[in-house]
Amino acid sequence: MKLSSIFNQLKISFNYFGFTIVWFCCAFSAKNENFLLAIIPTTIYIIIHLQIVSKKKVVELKLISLSLFLGIIVDSLLSWLGIVKYAGSWENFPYLSPIWILCMWIGFASQIFHSLKFLRGRFLLIGFYGILAPLAYIGGEKIQAVQVSAGMANMVIISALWVISLVILFKFAECLNKR
Repeated sequence: MKLSSIFNQLKISFNYFGFTIVWFCCAFSAKNENFLLAIIPTTIYIIIHLQIVSKKKVVELKLISLSLFLGIIVDSLLSWLGIVKYAGSWENFPYLSPIWILCMWIGFASQIFHSLKFLRGRFLLIGFYGILAPLAYIGGEKIQAVQVSAGMANMVIISALWVISLVILFKFAECLNKR
């Protein structure tokens, strides 16, 4: 195995496990209502990611920005509709996506060019991942970061919003990659 291949695998592993750590830190920050437990690990992860893993920093920052925007829309909408109630929500803006969930969106976007690159151009598979999105919310519910209102319709709404968001993110990444 070539040394460059080993380094590439290490970068992808860092990308995957780094985001996993961020996800848990964010979820536990919600449970403990301490937003720094989300911001600090996410910031450290993104800085290291951009320095070591990313080859196109500006491109990735554009994708992360879009993901952040989608996170504000999607999770604020889920909150406003009463489908999801987040621990650690803003006191004065209870329906606005909390910091910790936005940190998750930031971390997730960092995977699109790396540990999730196998999904590029496979929009049916991307859609399938979106359909599974309620599982992440249920996982967050298990650690008391979020409460999801029961009902199949609510799960369908979460899935639909995630399918749309993932397709947008991957299509945008595809456009950015062509430049």
